[in-house]
Amino acid sequence: MSKTEMNKNISIVMHKAKIDDIKKIKELIDLFAKEGAMLSRPLSELYSNLRDFYVLIETRTHQLVGCCALHIVWEDMGEIKSLAVQSKYQSGGFGYRLVK
Repeated sequence: MSKTEMNKNISIVMHKAKIDDIKKIKELIDLFAKEGAMLSRPLSELYSNLRDFYVLIETRTHQLVGCCALHIVWEDMGEIKSLAVQSKYQSGGFGYRLVK
């Protein structure tokens, strides 16, 4: 079964990040940071920017599937930060869903 096929058989919900999500977000970001694919973020920065984050959660296992932050810079400008989707869920449109 391909990653895309697997992703069709699971239930994923998106919600604004909560304090309980921050350590999971940090773990996911650090996985990609170790590979050199993104910058690591200090835990203090993640807590400070909690309101910017959205998360995708797999409903059956309550596993964090992905995260993304939208940091508003100006009236009509924002920056997408810390976009990450667990590798086994990639190619399923979850990154697109977070950005949208």
